[in-house]
Parts: sequence; structure tokens; C-alpha cells
Amino acid sequence: MGYPGTRRAGARALWGGFIEAIQKRLRRLILLSLIGCVAATAGSAASAAGPAGDGAECAIRDVSLRKKSRELAVGFRVVGAFNREVDDTIQSGLPRTLSFRLELYRRRLLLPDRRLRAWRLEHTIRYDNLKDEFLIARTVSADEGGARRKLPPIVLQGLPKAVAAAASVEGFPIPLAESGTPVHYLLRIRARVEPLDEGDAPWFGRLPVPLIPSFGQRKSDWYVQEFEF
Repeated sequence: MGYPGTRRAGARALWGGFIEAIQKRLRRLILLSLIGCVAATAGSAASAAGPAGDGAECAIRDVSLRKKSRELAVGFRVVGAFNREVDDTIQSGLPRTLSFRLELYRRRLLLPDRRLRAWRLEHTIRYDNLKDEFLIARTVSADEGGARRKLPPIVLQGLPKAVAAAASVEGFPIPLAESGTPVHYLLRIRARVEPLDEGDAPWFGRLPVPLIPSFGQRKSDWYVQEFEF
């Protein structure tokens, strides 16, 4: 049997930890609701004044195709994917995922183009406020239901560098079959910022409807590039 003073001290410590956890969750909910209000206001302004600043168009840029012996190394970057809303959610500690879809077609003269293969790449960026660094987890999977393969993660300090790295793909290998004559191919690329959902934050789905921010997706148009191999 413990001393009364010891029991009271333990109860105070337990109660203090509970109050701290509640306060932390309330601060997170208030931050998310404020982000939602800012995003809604920015969206209304963008509709009235046209795209500018955070409303800049999400698009694929600087596509490079480097031919090797039996494959094509693809590189590109995305502009306009991360706006202020996405940056704020990342810095609050919530993960955001930028996904890329690549589709390879073989051009045919009198018939519809035939799709050969497709891939999905995901770059998920998360902020560690204890280490003050950003971790970018990368995965790639075949569109036909293949297993997801993890790529080496990237760790950077500073949001601008982390965002630039998450929005870039360098040297992605696309295998191509050898042929005695040149074959005409078509490569399609699209990027999308995945919307935040309950899987990213278990308490997200339990928010009151008026407090749920509009964490909508941002996506680019298809970028299409023809080439011979």
C-alpha cells in the first residue's frame, strides 16, 4: 500500500498527461480548420481573378529521355503541385503524397495505339519536427497489379529543397524491346497531389463537418511525348 502523497502525485501526473494530449489535439484541429478557411478564401479569389501564385497550374516540365542499350531513362519535374495549403499541412506534421502515372504506348498507323506498360510512382513527404528535417518516402509499382517496390528515401532540411525533390523524377528506367527497325512509341505522364484522408490522420474523419478542410487534389494534364527507339 503506497503513501497518500505518492498516490496523489501519480494521479496529478496522469491527469497532467491527459490534459496535455487533449490540448495537443485541439491545437491540431484548430490549425486544420484555419488552413481550410484560408484554402477556401484562396480558391474563391482564384476563381474571380484567374490563376496566379498558389493557384498556379500544375504541369509537367523539363522532360528528358535518355536512350540506353535496352531501356529509356526518363526524367521530369512538376511545377505548381505544392501550394500554400499543401505546404501548411506538411509543416503541421501530416504526410502529403505526390503520385505520378507513366504510360507507354506503341504507335500504330491504321489502328489505335497499343498500351504496353504503365507505372505508378509515389513520393510521400513528411516533416519530423524533432529532427527538423523532411523525409521523402518513394515507391514504384506496375499498373497491372504488381507489388509495390520501395526506393531509397530522401532526407533533406528545409521545405523548399524537400518540395523540389518530391516533385522531381530522375532516371526512371523504362525497358524497351530490341527491334531491327525503329519503333514509334508514345509516353504519357501525369502528376497528382493525393487528397488528405482519414488514413493519414485517424481522427480526421471524426471532425465536425464545418471543420473539415477542403484538402482537394491537384493534378496536371497529361504530358505526351513521342519518340523512336
